[in-house]
Amino acid sequence: HCHFPCGELGDEALAVARESWALTAGFLGQSQDGVRRSADGPATLHLYGSWEDYLAEEDRLAGGTFRETGAFASRDDRAAHVLVPGELSAALGRIPGHHRRTIAHEAAHLASYDLARGAFWPPWLAEGLAGWAERRLALDDAAFAGRRDDPWASTHLWRVQRMMELGTLPGVEATFSGAPVELSLPDAYAFWIELFHFLAQGSYGERIQEVVRAVASQEIPAARAWPAVGEIVQETLSPQEMAAMEEEFRAYLSGGALGWVELFRSLEEEDARPGSWIQYAIVEAQVGSFAWRAAEPAPTRGFRLTVQVEPTPVNPEADPWEVRVALGTRGGDPLLVALDGEGGIHLRSFPPNPLGTLETLASRARSPRPDPASEPEPITMEVRFEPGEVAVRVLGEAPVVFPAPGLSPSGLWGPGVAPGTLARWRGWRVSPLAPAASEGPSAP
Repeated sequence: HCHFPCGELGDEALAVARESWALTAGFLGQSQDGVRRSADGPATLHLYGSWEDYLAEEDRLAGGTFRETGAFASRDDRAAHVLVPGELSAALGRIPGHHRRTIAHEAAHLASYDLARGAFWPPWLAEGLAGWAERRLALDDAAFAGRRDDPWASTHLWRVQRMMELGTLPGVEATFSGAPVELSLPDAYAFWIELFHFLAQGSYGERIQEVVRAVASQEIPAARAWPAVGEIVQETLSPQEMAAMEEEFRAYLSGGALGWVELFRSLEEEDARPGSWIQYAIVEAQVGSFAWRAAEPAPTRGFRLTVQVEPTPVNPEADPWEVRVALGTRGGDPLLVALDGEGGIHLRSFPPNPLGTLETLASRARSPRPDPASEPEPITMEVRFEPGEVAVRVLGEAPVVFPAPGLSPSGLWGPGVAPGTLARWRGWRVSPLAPAASEGPSAP
């Protein structure tokens, strides 16, 4: 059901939803009609063309839980609700896979509820199964042809590898037991989805599927689905097997090679509603190793950062490119070095915003792709920070030195882009400067 004139998008969305429904039904061991909770007719997919329409329905059905996601599935009305922002429809139309990915995820949620009579699945299974169906449908997406790895999978993998480094990765046994996950929502989603993929690929997947199918076929009451799945799986594993599973899961995560990670943020727009701007940067290799974390000692003397970036404007006629590197905070606001397509180098400060300034998030959208035949030339950028000043140099050019009193490298680190820019980042190298009382500030 389109709440705006959606034309062919409606037909495409319905086809994707049916594909995802069929995949989920197969995992549940059900036909596509399954065991319905009621005889109320088919489930429904709603598409919204404005935030106002979406938020009104989201508030009625979910009470604000999914205000910032732009999509959710509801047991109560047996419907998936997906926002297609009307004011951004032209821009989002240039992002291959955006609608397909979101609709596939929500349709899988809806099928898992509807075909199992409204079962309340544990979060790791609910999100994991939806992520599995979403990823399965994306594997054959032509937008990925010749392009490294699935961007969402790579983003999830980066998140869980970072959790391992920080010691915050939840245990599998604790997750099965229903222990609360003390993670940010993006980290929690990444963990649940990666855990499900790990379980689904091996012998553990057969045990999980047996329990899930028992719920769907009414052998286990739907109301018991949340505790039953984890409990029954635990009962089938000896303590030695559970310990082995924990080790295998960590090895599975450690062995994953990162392709690239997508970031989105909105730093400066006056209209900072969720999703009002989506901006992308692609980071190749392990991005977690380039930054000092907030929990670790920040460099007291200073640091040197070198990075190579390939910037491309999405619409060269309308938007010049601009890439940004966050250095830390000054007066509570993030301080950024910006390099633009007209040769300008800037030092800027922007206030935080509701989207989570400089937070790396798993994105449901695919960044616009430049024509492979017109790959941009890489630019090597070097930044040197010392107390009181920042020096920036594009290799081959003279350095530009900015006074930066009060700048603190506080953990707000990361690559960024201005609206309308795609950038591929390579070769992050960051090293603290050794204290030297006799050494004065110098440019790179």
